[in-house]
Amino acid sequence: MKVTGLDKDGGQQLNGVKATDTETGKEYKFKTRGIINCTGVFVDDILEMDDPAIKRKIVASQGVHLVLDRSFLPGDNALMIPKTSDGRVLFAVPWHNKVVVGTTDNPVNEISLDPVAMEKEIQFILETAGQYLEKPRSEAM
Repeated sequence: MKVTGLDKDGGQQLNGVKATDTETGKEYKFKTRGIINCTGVFVDDILEMDDPAIKRKIVASQGVHLVLDRSFLPGDNALMIPKTSDGRVLFAVPWHNKVVVGTTDNPVNEISLDPVAMEKEIQFILETAGQYLEKPRSEAM
């Protein structure tokens, strides 16, 4: 469902939500006693439906994590790299039979429901993690 509008009563109190089923295109109107806006990075879009003059507060960014083979970080302890080349923090966390490494935080102009990792994000993680993680050589070599 995608919220497409807000309804107000005669006293200009919000009392309804207009929404569209994004799979079928069917439109709905819901009467409400209250509205909770928990739309994350899309919060300003909903606030503007109530007051088009409202000042936007969200500055969008995206972050990515890479999932590596567990052999890069054997054991059960996570690793935090508090000072990277550009001042960010990087984490490597054992997760199931893998290691999750990240995160990045890069500003984006448009918010996407299906974000795609930027090449510079992938390279940042690989270069930084590569200074601390090493895949052990096989005994068979």
